[in-house]
Amino acid sequence: MGRAIILVLDALGIGAMEDVPRTRPRDSGANTLLHLLEWAEHNLDKSLSLPNLARLGLGKVLEHPALPADADGSGTVVGSAALGYPGADSYIAHQTMMGSDMTGIGLEPFSELEQSVAESLAPAGHEVRRALPDLPVLLVDGCMVVGDNLEADPGLNYNVTGSLDLTTFDHILSVARIVRRRTPVSRVIAVGGVGLDASGLISKLRRGEGEVYGIDTPATGFYKREGLRVLHMGTDLSRTKQLPTLAAQAGLPVTLVGKMADVIDCPEAESLPCVPTEEVLTTTLGAIREKPEGLIGVNVQEIDLAGHQQDSARCAHILALADRGVGRIVDALAPDDLLIVLGDHGNDPTIGHPFHTREYVPILAFSPSFEGARQLQECRATLGDVGATAAAALGLPVDRLEVGVPILEAVHDPVAD
Repeated sequence: MGRAIILVLDALGIGAMEDVPRTRPRDSGANTLLHLLEWAEHNLDKSLSLPNLARLGLGKVLEHPALPADADGSGTVVGSAALGYPGADSYIAHQTMMGSDMTGIGLEPFSELEQSVAESLAPAGHEVRRALPDLPVLLVDGCMVVGDNLEADPGLNYNVTGSLDLTTFDHILSVARIVRRRTPVSRVIAVGGVGLDASGLISKLRRGEGEVYGIDTPATGFYKREGLRVLHMGTDLSRTKQLPTLAAQAGLPVTLVGKMADVIDCPEAESLPCVPTEEVLTTTLGAIREKPEGLIGVNVQEIDLAGHQQDSARCAHILALADRGVGRIVDALAPDDLLIVLGDHGNDPTIGHPFHTREYVPILAFSPSFEGARQLQECRATLGDVGATAAAALGLPVDRLEVGVPILEAVHDPVAD
């Protein structure tokens, strides 16, 4: 196998997981892809066309007239997966799919650590006070706020959100690094955007679900304006037990594109962060053409960003762009390449809240070397199976990963489309 390409369509969910009524009642009934297809039927002159994803077998895991299940699916192995981690979170999802066991991640609201964080920032020369007297959210240096991430499960992540009209992203990062060292949560996310001053940031503070308080990032407008800067600072992980490091140690080139470059820590990799979907896909094509072997990890983030904005039209538009990009990538593959397209959670823009939704996701594996079309025997238990599959394809030791079983070892016999 020459290259293994893992392409994440961020937030492409295909239905609420079985545990949702117990763990996340607000996500009951979520189905990001189905509801986008239904929205397009009722609001566009024609159905949302996703011919390339249908060609890879998407219609076999989600039934809808716009996704013909009898599309030419030769060379494919298709199925679905549970997330294999708590909640619905991109950072945890990507660590899981790269081989880390993230099932033990805990939750701690920022209010529990507010004083500790403030006491860590002040000795470093930062001016710190509450942004509002009655909220456990800090205003730091008059240009950024520190509090809970309202887009994730309560207590899972913290945000350090600053105005790039008032300061630099390096300044925001310096504060975020102190917060990261002082707190045990999954992620500390540094966010910088333009168009708001300090009072504007404070005006976007909200109470979230589960007694958490922070900035409503979609309401800031940062996602819609140019100049957005984001860096995800994760919890301590053993990189030596992750797919990118295994590949690099074996002498294979590793390329991380888009949000994948933000959330995966692999110093040996060529990291190419970018957000616009066309840029992400063009950059991916360039990597495929330049590197005849190795691992390429890609995240198409804008579907998720539009979901946070509850913007079905933009979600549908970005998904159509991604579909066209997938088609170009398939056309560029060498005979021994493996492409795996999947989601990492859901973000249903019709659900009534601007947060991730806990959903099953599709797994679409394609290689020109595969014969026929095959179906996974059952829904996979974890996204870790994706990384394990890529590792096996690259001839890497799968047992070095903490989680995951190669999916190509668990398929039905070839079936007719």
